[in-house]
Amino acid sequence: MDVKLEVGTSFDLLNRLRQDGRIDFEIIFLTDQTDSEHAIRAIQYAALDFIYKPLDEVKLKAAIDRAEHKLVEKKTIAQYQEQIHALFVILKQLSEKQDSNIMVFHRSGGDLGFVKVQDIVYCKADKDVTRVVMKDHKLNFTAMRNLSVYAKLLEADYNFFRISDKELVNLSYLDRYSHKEDYKLLLHTGDVLYASRRGGQELKQRETEIYQTAAPKPLSLPDVEPNKIRTLLNFMKNFLRR
Repeated sequence: MDVKLEVGTSFDLLNRLRQDGRIDFEIIFLTDQTDSEHAIRAIQYAALDFIYKPLDEVKLKAAIDRAEHKLVEKKTIAQYQEQIHALFVILKQLSEKQDSNIMVFHRSGGDLGFVKVQDIVYCKADKDVTRVVMKDHKLNFTAMRNLSVYAKLLEADYNFFRISDKELVNLSYLDRYSHKEDYKLLLHTGDVLYASRRGGQELKQRETEIYQTAAPKPLSLPDVEPNKIRTLLNFMKNFLRR
């Protein structure tokens, strides 16, 4: 589907189909650089596929292959409907300049995971999939996309930082970072991670820039004539004697 249609957008069409309960298909959006940034980000946060125009044959084939793989997983109509509903919620938040606090993941086994971004502690690459570690470790899961897909979004919009090729951390959970202890990160959850040398150096620089406070400027006082200062001091002395 093109994001922009001859009349309206593909979002308008999807909304009508959603209201009628008729969404039971995978979607690949076709878009160009002039389409709304909010629209593209909403599509990504909702875990829907998209490719830029002009179409590249290799990328188009890869997108169709992914769609076919998802169809084999036999999602229910309710799951399709829920995913499109999430798309509209996220799109509304972004268009109103709010943070999108929802992110949809394709989990191993075919389920969709609807996750609050602030509950993600860190993500760890595992070949072509990503292990997502949650604030409540009982809710940890495997997402069926590589880490770079999630890093691109979360680093741009949230306080996430890629400490190595394999790990992406929510710095809101950072309790302590030791540059001298092999680039060690201690998180509020008790998790211990280690940055790569490059990641550790960039993290140290980032934290320094954030917490470094500028030196206070010296207070500038107006020029006052000496006679006026003496007069004022004499007045204060006489006042205190009383």
